[in-house]
Amino acid sequence: MNKQSLPVNYVILAFILIGSALLMCHNISQSWVGVVETDGAQFSQIADNYLRYGIWNLHFGQATTPMPVTDLAQLHYYQHHPALLPLLTAGSFALFGESEAAARGLPIALTLGSIALLFFITRRIYDESLALLATGIFATLPAILFIGRKPGYEAPTLFFILLTLGCYLNYRESNRSIYLVGLFVSLGAALMTDWPAYLLVPALVLHYGWYEKNNRIINPIVLGLPLFSLAMLCFFGFFSYLSDPQNIGSVVYQGMTYMGLIGTDSPLALKYTEANITFTPMQFIKQTLVKIDSLYAYPIVLMALFGAWFERNERDALRTLIWILVFVALSYCIIFYRSVYIHLWHTYYFTAPMAIFAAIAIRKLFVWHSQDQYIPKVTVVFVLALILSGAVPRLLNLYSLQIRLLPVDQLEQSDFLKAVALEIKRHSEPDDIIVSPLPPNSAHILSYYSGREVFLGRTTAQDASDSTSQRVHYFNWMPPTSVNSQSAPFLHAKKQEFIVQGHRFIWLTQTGN
Repeated sequence: MNKQSLPVNYVILAFILIGSALLMCHNISQSWVGVVETDGAQFSQIADNYLRYGIWNLHFGQATTPMPVTDLAQLHYYQHHPALLPLLTAGSFALFGESEAAARGLPIALTLGSIALLFFITRRIYDESLALLATGIFATLPAILFIGRKPGYEAPTLFFILLTLGCYLNYRESNRSIYLVGLFVSLGAALMTDWPAYLLVPALVLHYGWYEKNNRIINPIVLGLPLFSLAMLCFFGFFSYLSDPQNIGSVVYQGMTYMGLIGTDSPLALKYTEANITFTPMQFIKQTLVKIDSLYAYPIVLMALFGAWFERNERDALRTLIWILVFVALSYCIIFYRSVYIHLWHTYYFTAPMAIFAAIAIRKLFVWHSQDQYIPKVTVVFVLALILSGAVPRLLNLYSLQIRLLPVDQLEQSDFLKAVALEIKRHSEPDDIIVSPLPPNSAHILSYYSGREVFLGRTTAQDASDSTSQRVHYFNWMPPTSVNSQSAPFLHAKKQEFIVQGHRFIWLTQTGN
C-alpha cells in the first residue's frame, strides 16, 4: 500500500463527513413537520418523561403521556420497540437541554459514525480506494441524508450493526478478547434499539460456523450470541411487563400486523389499524419501487445490482461479510412486508451494502484495478453525475414533504403545527381532553408541543374515554367560505375562535351535560 496516499484519502473522508454533517444539520432546530418527524415528537416526549419521572421509576417504560401526572399509573406507554433510543435522547436532553436540535443531533452523530465505520470496514475487506468510493456514495444517499437525521430507530440501529460487524471482523482476524467484548457490547446496544439486530445474530453464527476451522458448538459466537440475544429479549419483556403489564402483548400484536398475520376481520384490527390496509401484489411492487427510488435513486440501485452480480460467486470469508448486511435488510423487509408497504423508511438497512456494491460495479465497469490508489478522474465525473442526477432531486423532494393538518391547497408554514399546539395549550388545562375531526397523523406533534392529550380524527369525548379529564374541548378548522356555525357535537359549549397564520379555528369547551 502506498503510504503517501493515506493522508489524501483521510482528508477526503473528512470532507465527506463535514459535507454530510452540514446537509443533515440543515434546519436542525425546525419544528417537527417533516414527513417522518412524528417520531421526533413521540420519542422526545418519552425522553422528556424519563427526565421528569426518573428512568428507574418508569422501569425503563416509554411513557408517551404529554401532561404531568401525580400518579404514574395514569401514564400511557409505547411498547413496540426496545428503549435505548429514547434513553439516549434523554441523555442528549440532559446535556444540551430539550430541543429539536438536541433530538436530531443524536441520529446525525450516529449516522456520521456509520459513514466512518463503513469506510474502515470496506477498507479492511477490499482496499482504501474502493472504501473511499463506497463511503462517498453511502454519504450522499437520500436515505442517509434524510432518514439518517430522523429521531427514530434506523440511524442508531445501523450504527450499532456496523460496529458489531467491525468488532466481529477484528475478532476473527486477531482472536483478541477486547474485540469479543466490543462485539457483545455493540450487539447488545443494537438489540436494545430495534428488531433488525436480532436478524444479525443468525447471520453471524452461520458465517462463523462456516469459515472458522476446528469450530466447536460451545464457543462465544456459535452458542454465546444466540443466548445473549435471548437474554436481551427477556430483559426487554421483563421491564415492559413492569411498566405496563396490561399491554405486554402489544409488541407481539403489532409485529403480527406488519407480518400480515392479523386479518381485517379480526377483533385486533380495531386497535391495530394497519391490519385494515389491503393491497395487491402489483400495488406492493409499484409502491416499493417508488420508495426505493425516493431513498436511493435508480442510477445507484442499478450500479448496486451490477455490483451484487459481480460478487455473486465470491467465497472469501471477508468479502462475504457484505452479504450479512444484505441478509439483515432483505429478511427484515420480507418478514415485515406490510410495514414496507406502509412506511417510507423500512428499506433503510440496504444503505450500506448498496453503497459497497455500487462502488464495486463502478470499479469493474471502469476497469479500475485494486492496486490503483487514486480514483481516476473519469470515475469521479461518473459518480458526481450519479449523485447530481439521482440523489439531489430525490433529496429535495423528500425535504419538501410535510405532515399537514389542513387540506393540501392551504398554506402551512414550517412552524404552523407548533403554533396551533401553543393555541391549544393556551385555551386548555393539562388534564383536559382535546378532540378534533382533523387528520390524525399530526396528533403526536400537537400533543408534544401543547403538553395535552390531543385526539385527532375523533369528534366526541367518548372516543377519548381512556382519559381521566373533567373538561372536553373540540376544535376544527374553519374554511374561508364557511359560515360561523355550530359544528361540534356538544349541546352545551362555550364557543371561541383563534387564528393561526391566517387560518381560523373554532374552539368549543363543553361546560355541562
